[in-house]
Amino acid sequence: MIRVENKKVIAGLAKKNYVQNWKKNILIIAAIILTTFMITTVCSIGLSYWNAISLRHVMMNGMIFDVSLPAPTIEQVKKANSMDEILYAGITVESAVIDKYQENEVNVPLSWSDTTNWEKQCVPAYEFIEGKYPGKENEVMLSTQTLKRLGIDAPEIGMKLPVSYFMLSEKETSREKTFVLSGFYRDYSGNSQGFISRKFYENSGAEQTVMTEGSLKITLKNHLYSVNDIKMLEDELSIEGRQMLFADYYLMEDFVKFVAGMLGLFILIVLSGYLFIYNVLHISIAKEVRFFGQLKTIGTTSKQIRGFVHKQVLWNSMAGIPLGMILGAFVSFLIVPAALELANPTLQFKKAVVFHPLIFMGAALFSGLTIYFSSRKPAMIAGDISPVDAAKYYGSVSPRRDKYSVNGGRLAYMAWRNLFREKKQAVIILSSFFVTLTALLVITTLVNGSSTKRVLNTLQDFDIRILNYSVVYNKPVQRIQPSVIQQIKSMDGVAGVRTVSSAEIMIPYEEEIFKEYFTRLEEMPIARGDYEEQMILYKEGKETDLFTGRLVGIDESEFDSINKKMDGTLNKEAFMSGDIGLISPFLMGCPVTEAVGKELVYQLDQNHERKQYQIKIGAEVPNVNFFSSGYLPSIIISDGLAEEILGEPFIEILKIEYNEPFNAELDKKVKALFKGEKNITIESKFDSYDEMRQSETQLKILGGGLGIILTLLAILNYCNMTAAGIENRIKEFAALQSIGMTTVQIRKVLLIEGALYGVVSFFFVMILGIPIDYVIYHTMNRYRIPFQIPVRSTLVIFGGILITCIFVPLVIYQFLHKENIVEQLRDME
Repeated sequence: MIRVENKKVIAGLAKKNYVQNWKKNILIIAAIILTTFMITTVCSIGLSYWNAISLRHVMMNGMIFDVSLPAPTIEQVKKANSMDEILYAGITVESAVIDKYQENEVNVPLSWSDTTNWEKQCVPAYEFIEGKYPGKENEVMLSTQTLKRLGIDAPEIGMKLPVSYFMLSEKETSREKTFVLSGFYRDYSGNSQGFISRKFYENSGAEQTVMTEGSLKITLKNHLYSVNDIKMLEDELSIEGRQMLFADYYLMEDFVKFVAGMLGLFILIVLSGYLFIYNVLHISIAKEVRFFGQLKTIGTTSKQIRGFVHKQVLWNSMAGIPLGMILGAFVSFLIVPAALELANPTLQFKKAVVFHPLIFMGAALFSGLTIYFSSRKPAMIAGDISPVDAAKYYGSVSPRRDKYSVNGGRLAYMAWRNLFREKKQAVIILSSFFVTLTALLVITTLVNGSSTKRVLNTLQDFDIRILNYSVVYNKPVQRIQPSVIQQIKSMDGVAGVRTVSSAEIMIPYEEEIFKEYFTRLEEMPIARGDYEEQMILYKEGKETDLFTGRLVGIDESEFDSINKKMDGTLNKEAFMSGDIGLISPFLMGCPVTEAVGKELVYQLDQNHERKQYQIKIGAEVPNVNFFSSGYLPSIIISDGLAEEILGEPFIEILKIEYNEPFNAELDKKVKALFKGEKNITIESKFDSYDEMRQSETQLKILGGGLGIILTLLAILNYCNMTAAGIENRIKEFAALQSIGMTTVQIRKVLLIEGALYGVVSFFFVMILGIPIDYVIYHTMNRYRIPFQIPVRSTLVIFGGILITCIFVPLVIYQFLHKENIVEQLRDME
């Protein structure tokens, strides 16, 4: 064989062949454009989607910070502002509480924030802000949800708000004042709150060093902090007394899980693009195998043929990658933001879309690598095939006559056999479908799991909750009357009413019960202040701030709710009769299992006297009360036993469930029953949904955009493979027709083949794709929402793809088919 050394000849031949096969190259360029477009948009929209989720999470918190320190001293604030590890340290001090507006009894805490806390930690957590932070002593800024609770649906800057309020420093004295609304904002915290000026705060008597009033919000330079970082902060800031650094101690663990989930999803998406490019190149090169065989007969080497192929792929990439990036940028930064702005005009543009040059650099890199690796195998096929094999090459399938009858049920068998007779092609098509459909399933599940209703239903086990804040602000007062509870129970549409009462207790130290509990507690990743000093006092039986617990009384409905979470393992009869109690640890990650089955002694201060009681502990359960206490566990008893011990227990929580969640009319009726009651806060699931539903639309647009791109990729990939397969089999079909098979029968075979591709792909998605979906979902599940596949939307999407699988082969065959059998056979020569 003569070796051709002239590279210019090969290069010229490659250019000539490239121009002659312009239709084929346009198809390859289109595939590269689509793949680059997909990677670009998936990266940008995917990051925008996560940004929207994170932003909503921040808005639900009402403030953005990493660590919180209650009651900070002046020295601690100075130290925080001088530390290299801390980016911002802002102060907020709760100073007063509005308890009445016009005729409406409300509970609206008013806080002062310093410049750092307001500008760096509050403003970024709000969807929008109108007006400005209060500057004058009589100005106030309120959230839109607070204004709604005051009965103001259309607030105006400068409007007057006549209110009754009390200072936290003198809770018994009620004052009258007419505030001027200097501004309002929207967050998703669901809290009634407002801001007052520095002058009002200075005159209020409130102090930042009081545990229930002041707080230092710390934003770290490294948001991915570890437990050791928090312990270092504790040492540097000299935590003392009842102070404790509040932080997300599992942040790093959750972040690693999230990154793993994102990586898994990204691999699925990139693999989809890889298979798409591979399919297109494989088909296009397969059509030219005879041409490459002819080149070999004149001395062209395998290496030169591979270079020939790679040159053409490079030219196509140079055209396809930039165009794909431009198209991706157009969709990501023009179309999607426009849709988001339509969905929520109040959202700032910069909060809607994530833009970073690395997105485009990464998209170009991944597209280039995808194209390179997906072209290697087809190029090797072209370079390694011998001239003899090339002359006999018919593409991905070889024409053959079916040895079975073409009548009746044999058509289905023929279709099944055709599906797998070329195993490599079947694996490529099914793998492509499986990967793309699995990625689509993951995205659909994630979007469904982030829906506002599912988030609220998971985070809130009630439809409306009444909190008696007199437990905190004043001497406890029975604000939730039994007669009102009966009225609520009798309302149409109310499914259940649950009550929780509580009182502070002290549990004497018992070595047998508490030794292991406190050992586990000391190992927990929390910062504790002067824990060790107070532990010594506690063991000596002396009164301490940290080592207190709560006696919690619950009714039958609340017990049933807890028992349901415990899979029905609790002894209801023994609990309701007062024979046993339940125990709930300070932290659920720190069990107090040694107390179960034992008699536990606890003490109560009653009528200036400390009285002692005991109860047998039947089981350990999650905590149910709202107002926290110290490190000691809570003891949960029946409401009957609580009434026997405490007289008339102060109900701190009333939880109400509806037959149909998010019922605005029932909300109004329940709220009306508490009109005029002081120190009552009402938290409604519907009110939270009303504030958050704008963000749900944004998430659906972003998630839907990703879904559309993946669906388009799956369909185009299938169309491309199907068109190539039918084109290669035209001669076979003609041969079958020559022995009696009708066009109608061929169409039936193709229809069945298409249906089989869809059904087999869905089968693998069910067997392998759902477990992958489950794993990725749980690694990225920010709100710990139970895994649930959106059946309706998934069936609609998969049903549409199945219909496409069925009818695409028929359309392609109709386009390529010629009525004259002789012409078909001649065309394939």
